[in-house]
Amino acid sequence: MNTENIYWGRDRLDGALPRWLYARMTPWERFRGQEEGTQWFWGDICRERTRHLSNFTFDETNTLKINPGMPYRDPRRPFANLWFSSSDGSDGRRFTELIREDSVARA
Repeated sequence: MNTENIYWGRDRLDGALPRWLYARMTPWERFRGQEEGTQWFWGDICRERTRHLSNFTFDETNTLKINPGMPYRDPRRPFANLWFSSSDGSDGRRFTELIREDSVARA
């Protein structure tokens, strides 16, 4: 939930409707790391020093099955060189679900 996150929250989405819906569901979120001229901007450093940024997360261990085009470029987000998707193990419960034997076997 850091304001300096780059291309996060509604800024990960394309299209007016998805962005509007996301903003309505999470009005407190505003991430500004890609906004030049703000105190949170670091897009130039991101482009210069990072190779990959994590984007969407999934409840799958095999993220290549979900997103076989990884890593990928997104010309609409010029401060990120490449993107990849990841498994959502953001808390203990989700992580435990991901590494269960049947979850791994399904991958």
